[in-house]
Amino acid sequence: MERDNWKKNRRSPEQKSLPRSNVKQTLLERFAEGDTLARKELFQRYERRLSAICLRILQQREDAEDALQETFFKASRTSTFDGDNFGGWIYRIAVNVCRDVLARRKRTRENTVDNIVDPVEPSPNPAQVYTEKVREKHMAEALGLLPNAQREALVLKYVDDLTTFEVAEILEVPVTTVEGRLREGRKRLRGILARRNFV
Repeated sequence: MERDNWKKNRRSPEQKSLPRSNVKQTLLERFAEGDTLARKELFQRYERRLSAICLRILQQREDAEDALQETFFKASRTSTFDGDNFGGWIYRIAVNVCRDVLARRKRTRENTVDNIVDPVEPSPNPAQVYTEKVREKHMAEALGLLPNAQREALVLKYVDDLTTFEVAEILEVPVTTVEGRLREGRKRLRGILARRNFV
């Protein structure tokens, strides 16, 4: 499948990398001009964060992996990049791809989500580790019960650690709308977790 080529054609160790002296803007300019090496470099830089976003929104690993490939495929074929803020631009593509997946699937599945409501500090104590994993399970289930818009905002804000302004840019809504979604999302999460005695 053509959209899998970005993965198959990843740079091998013996291939030359972009010169270290290239600043990010030069890399973006090369990408905008269709430079294949620049595209691979940028995709590799953002792969982990985009994968996390897709996984948290879709809550199903297989769907998340497909969404990541679809994101890179669309980013390779689109001409909407204006030469600035590559991160915000490709995050928007990823979120829209995830929305398409959710629209087709119309349901959510369980996965791990943390850092949204009073995260538990990791501990080597087996009992505490077990308790944390159970808590994460409840968090994932609670997140899956939220409306898509609130879940998207919470994932971008607390999982990917973006600013509210950056979240607004990616979702293409006013900052006040994002603030409202975050506020209502946190409120719903706390309510769900409280009913399960996990707050």
